[in-house]
Amino acid sequence: MSRPGRLRLVMAAGLAALASSCGSGSTPALPPPPVLVAGRPAQFDAVCVSAGDRQARLSPALVNGVAPLVAAKEFRPPEPLAEYGLAPARARLTYRPAGGAPTSLLVGGPTFDDHFIYVMHPGGQALYTVAAGQLDPVLALVGVVVPAPK
Repeated sequence: MSRPGRLRLVMAAGLAALASSCGSGSTPALPPPPVLVAGRPAQFDAVCVSAGDRQARLSPALVNGVAPLVAAKEFRPPEPLAEYGLAPARARLTYRPAGGAPTSLLVGGPTFDDHFIYVMHPGGQALYTVAAGQLDPVLALVGVVVPAPK
């Protein structure tokens, strides 16, 4: 075999080895993001937010931004709930579906970089992070200010 032919053979073998070491093209499936509140916006008679003695009903445009409500992350809190702004909670978000039991969420403080907000179901064990930009206009209705992301 000529030198250029051997070089092509070696290169082809090297590329094949490299391709096989990169995997077969199948990547493990990521788990779906946690859904805190399922349902289309039209399924809710009302979605309300409260903080202290302030309460507000969300406009249809705001309901569209929080129904369904999907979290970015779920975890078990290693620190006391006060560290996440949840003891006491800064606000409560309540979804009232037509013909069903309401679902409430406790809304806490922002994450270290202010990109997400801690949320949990009352009495639940898990904490969730939800995009701050998604909750910011809702919380503003009751005077809760979310810092701009760092």
